Amino acid sequence: MKYRLYLVLCGSCFVPAAFPAAAFTQSKAPRSVQEQLLPMDTDKDGKLSAAEHATGARALFRTMDTDRDDKVSTAEMDTYQKEADPGSIAGGMWSVQLKTLDADGDGMLDAQEHAAASRAMFERMDTDRDESVSLAEMQAMDERMKQKSR
Repeated sequence: MKYRLYLVLCGSCFVPAAFPAAAFTQSKAPRSVQEQLLPMDTDKDGKLSAAEHATGARALFRTMDTDRDDKVSTAEMDTYQKEADPGSIAGGMWSVQLKTLDADGDGMLDAQEHAAASRAMFERMDTDRDESVSLAEMQAMDERMKQKSR
């Protein structure tokens, strides 16, 4: 479950920021870490800067916020998850996970809360502290999260 939360809420590192919002739901199969990095690597240097990652986070938030109220509900997260990964067992469980990110306690995730969680995820991935995340760092985080979710 933590792995799914990582992909949807903080997985802003794994969103096609350079693509239109429809790209978030076009692929029904989970993509490799490399396939997820490439669209966000706008300067094509093989790694994500904090700015590229933040841009991806904002794009993901806008995609999940289907009613355009500048907040994402657990229902919107569930819908996004079901469309992005139809085989996921994560649907319906976001309310528990959301509590860890919902700083103001309103039961919704606003853009600032999402950005803070995404920045924290970026900092966890950036293990060499060079303000960029390489493919190797993304793959290592992906593997750590998969291990924790088992």
